[in-house]
Parts: sequence; structure tokens; C-alpha cells
Amino acid sequence: MTATLALRDRRRLPGELLVKSNAQALAAFRYLERETFRLLGGWMAITPEWEVKLTTGKHVWEGAQHAERLGRRLVELRAPARGTRVPAALRDLVDAADRSTDTLERLVAVYRVIKPYLATAYAELASRTSAVADAPTVDLLADLAPHLERQIRWGESWIRELATDADRRERAMRRQMELERHVGAVREALAGGPTELIDADPPPPSPRWVEGRPYEPQVKNAVRDERFVPLMNVRPEEPNPDPERELFSRMHRMSQSELGAAELLGRVMYEHPNMPFEFHYDMARQTWDEVRHCEVAWKRLEDLGGHLGMLPERPGGNFERRMSMDLPHLLAILGPVEEAAGNVRFKEYIQEGLAKGDFETALLYDYVLADETTHVRFQSRWLAWLANHDAATQRRWIEEAKALSNAWNERMRAAADEHDRAVLARFDIHLDSETMAAQAQAMEFRPLAD
Repeated sequence: MTATLALRDRRRLPGELLVKSNAQALAAFRYLERETFRLLGGWMAITPEWEVKLTTGKHVWEGAQHAERLGRRLVELRAPARGTRVPAALRDLVDAADRSTDTLERLVAVYRVIKPYLATAYAELASRTSAVADAPTVDLLADLAPHLERQIRWGESWIRELATDADRRERAMRRQMELERHVGAVREALAGGPTELIDADPPPPSPRWVEGRPYEPQVKNAVRDERFVPLMNVRPEEPNPDPERELFSRMHRMSQSELGAAELLGRVMYEHPNMPFEFHYDMARQTWDEVRHCEVAWKRLEDLGGHLGMLPERPGGNFERRMSMDLPHLLAILGPVEEAAGNVRFKEYIQEGLAKGDFETALLYDYVLADETTHVRFQSRWLAWLANHDAATQRRWIEEAKALSNAWNERMRAAADEHDRAVLARFDIHLDSETMAAQAQAMEFRPLAD
């Protein structure tokens, strides 16, 4: 009997790389994946284009997963990620990418240079290492490559969308060529050429947090595109809206506020590179969750017949107030205070939707609530880490964060009242100063979203 249909293993043992060489390549890839998702997270707040923000938010999480899986493989290859050294050319490439000046240049840096380099390097390494002895690496790289290819296609579509004239296309090409020179230096270094080495991971903060240092956010508020009419403060409620109008209003605000939370977390990753990788991993996951919360509110708004920009909003919702605080106070106000309080409201919305037969809205909040419970755990975990698990310090930071938040709101209300009432009037929303102040105070620790 001839056996012609059964699948047989045709692989051969030989490969070109011993464990050490393989690990050196994977450490370099992990470095680029980690630094790239941090760049994308930090850029979200300074990217005007709504749709670009949302998709890069998902790519932040995919990049974090790539870096985590590459790190696990490094440990298996006797080269823990925190103990490895990588060529300084990788840092130079990332720094050059971060000098991009607008959305077009940033997309070129990531989606025409860094991610295509990674996709090609993954295929090259998979072809050079032993398909039998190093099968875990081969399988890992085969899993990661399709994500990169999909991301690259998306990025290229937006580069073409934004490069609308010859001058922009020429600028994109110049940016690409400049960064390709850095990629050439990376390739040369990884091929064994003489090179400076740096730690693959920055040293963790020690002590974990030093109190009393002045803090000034690098980005005070998130930007929005021309679809939005900005307010100076978070939009108060309309007086006595009908149920349909109230749901429009809630979904519109939620889409803004949830995206603002994603932008905030992206800046946290960007501005605190020395925090442990596990911190960035948790923040990357929450960034994607907040993007999805924005998306479900946006889709619900459109299903109801609404559209983005139909109401004025403060760019990023609570972004500026939260971003005005240093890291421990930001984590304290975001998780243990505001998200925990918001969860109570979400439960009310679920029951309200079910009682009214509005299954779509109830479903939306049910899944958002599942995520938010995890987010409170993330923030509480890292607040405790920064405090060296001292409960008294954590409680003090939470109380200080409440006071800082209240003080910020008082300053903003005083500055924003006249401006915001004029903007609201354009949308046929009329509120006196006393009502606006009362609503702002009521909403402070009972956020409708994020």
C-alpha cells in the first residue's frame, strides 16, 4: 500500500543560529515593539484625526502583546529581557521617529519604516533559525507577522489619505528615507558590526516615587479635528431633556470622554518610560479598552441617528484635569475614585436599558462595566506599587487627588463659565451659572463614562 496523502514532517534540523544569537535578535525586536507601542500611545493625544486615534489605540495593545510574547521567549532562551543589551542604533531609530512633526510623518515613521522592518526581520529570522530545535520562535514569529501586515496596510491607507498633494507626498518620502538610514544602522549592528550597546529595559525607578517634585504635563489637553466645537469645561447636562435627546447627549459625551481616557493612558506610558514593563502592559490593555468604549458609544450614537459634533464637548473630556496631576495622584483619581464611582452609574444604566427594552444600550454598558472593574484593579495595583504597598500613603494620595481635582474644577469653572454658556447657547442649551456649577460639582465623582 502506498501512502501518498498523509502529511509528513519534511523539516530539517539545521539552522544558522545558536541560542545566544537568536536571543540577541529577539531582544532587539522586543525593544522596538515596546518603544513603538509607547510612541503610538503618546501620540494619540496630539493626533487630530479621530479615526487614526482609534486604530492606533488598538495597535498599542497589539504591540504590547508582541513585546510580552517576545519577552517570554527570551526567558526560555536563557536571556531574560531585563538582562539583555541591544544596539544603541535601535534607540536612535525610535528617537528619530519621535521627532516627527505631524500625523503624516508619524504614520510614515511607524507604518512605512519600523513595522515593515519588523515584518521583514521576523520572516528572515524564521527562515534562518532551526525549524525543529527552535520551533517555538518560528511559531511565535508566524503568529506576529499577520498583525504587522494588517497594521501596515491600514497605515498605508491613511498615509495616502493624508498625502493629498505633491508637496506632502515628497515630505513623506523624505521622512521615510531619513528613517531608513537609521534602519540600515540597526541592520548593520545586528549583523555583528561594531556598535554601542544599551540596556534593553530602562532601570526601574528607585525609590519608586519621590514626592514633592514639580510636575508639568508635556501635553495639557488632547486635540480634536474640525468636527468638534470645544468647550472649556466638561459639558453640563441639558435641563429636562426628553429621553431620546438625553441618550444622544450621553452617547456623544461618552465617545469623547472614553477616547480622552485612552489618550490619557497613552501619555502616561509615554511620559513614564522607567515604569516596569508590566505597568505599560496593563496601561496598553486599558488604552484599547477605552478606545472600544469610545467606539461602542459612537456606533450607538450613529444607530440612533446622531453624529459626532452634534453637541459641543471639552476635548478629551477629563483629560486636562487628570493630566495636571503627577503619576500617583493621577492613578488615584482615575481608578479608586472616579472609575469606581462610575461603575455604580453603569449598573443603573444597564437596568434602565433593560426595563425600557433598549437591549443595545444595556449591552453596551454591560461590557463597559466588565472592563471598568478590571481598570480599577489596574490603577489600584500600580498605586500600591508606587507606595511600596503602604496603605497610609495610598489613602493620603487618594485624598490629595480629590483636593487637587476639586481645586482644578474651581479654577476652570471661574474661567469657563461665560465662554461655555455662549457655546452651549449655539446648540440651544441654556444654563445659568449656578446650575452649571451645581452640575459640574455633581458630576465630579460620578462621571458618566471613562
